[in-house]
Amino acid sequence: MTDRPIKNKYIMISEKLSEAAKSVIPIVAVVLVLSLTIAPIPTDLMLSFLLGTLFLVLGMGLFFSRCRNVYDAHRQ
Repeated sequence: MTDRPIKNKYIMISEKLSEAAKSVIPIVAVVLVLSLTIAPIPTDLMLSFLLGTLFLVLGMGLFFSRCRNVYDAHRQ
């Protein structure tokens, strides 16, 4: 048994995670800038927001990597 497909899966998941992060980072940056300048928010709320952002990126990355696997399986 070769581990080539496993490496390809890890590469695909890491690509999808980076795509998800790239799509979420601008929104996070705007919220951070606004919270530090115009509308300060409590620390616990900011930590909840950042934790939610992390889970959002992980969820989007895993979801879209799985969608790609299903799409490729149906094409064959």
